Amino acid sequence: MIYRIVSKILLVGCLFGVWGMLMACGAETVPPVPTETSRSVVTYEYDTTTLQEGQIGYQAFCTACHAPDAKGLTGLGANLVDGDFITTRTDEDVLAFIIAGRAADHPENVSGVAMPARGGYPNLSDDDLLAIIAYLRDLALNDI
Repeated sequence: MIYRIVSKILLVGCLFGVWGMLMACGAETVPPVPTETSRSVVTYEYDTTTLQEGQIGYQAFCTACHAPDAKGLTGLGANLVDGDFITTRTDEDVLAFIIAGRAADHPENVSGVAMPARGGYPNLSDDDLLAIIAYLRDLALNDI
């Protein structure tokens, strides 16, 4: 039991360290260009660096409520890949939502639990959040 806890702590620490190194490199990324499909699904083309940064950020900051597969945890966080929340909104719309958060009693809240502003991590930059959004959109659209 202790081994599992320590392993998870070490894994998160390593992921955070790798994520920090990627962010420190300042690798330039090409801004994604949205396109609309006939189903009103908003799609983007992201570079691999952005997707990798997003995966690392998601795993470090979002899995506690939304699960490692982004399918949500009952009583904590909503499913982020099976619904249309991510796929039918622009990155800017999803970013605005994450920045603001959502109250537990909001009529569109499906979990009944508040989503804190910036996911509860006020130090995450908009670019950090946009990379996470890219990763989630890729998950949702490609059913990885």
